[in-house]
Amino acid sequence: MDSKAIFFLLDLLHLNFFIFEDTFYVQVQGSAMGFNVAPPYANGFMSSFETEFIYSNELYQSHCLLWRRYIDDVFRVVIPKAVKKQFLAHNLIESVGS
Repeated sequence: MDSKAIFFLLDLLHLNFFIFEDTFYVQVQGSAMGFNVAPPYANGFMSSFETEFIYSNELYQSHCLLWRRYIDDVFRVVIPKAVKKQFLAHNLIESVGS
């Protein structure tokens, strides 16, 4: 894809509008809800964000049990440090005793 096409697509992201109470408004920041380009745009952003800041993060790797995302909504299950220590200590005692 050449640079002209990329700039054209970027312009489309900024030229979105919506109607509220029979009045047209231009959204000057972000993408309007319901705009067809918003979900792929959000997926692309979140994918790069997860790759750069989440999956490579040491705290994520050591404390996050579950990370699921749908477009820009995230569900995560995190083990606090103290709970993790208790869990590991309990499992160690269980495995030594059996």
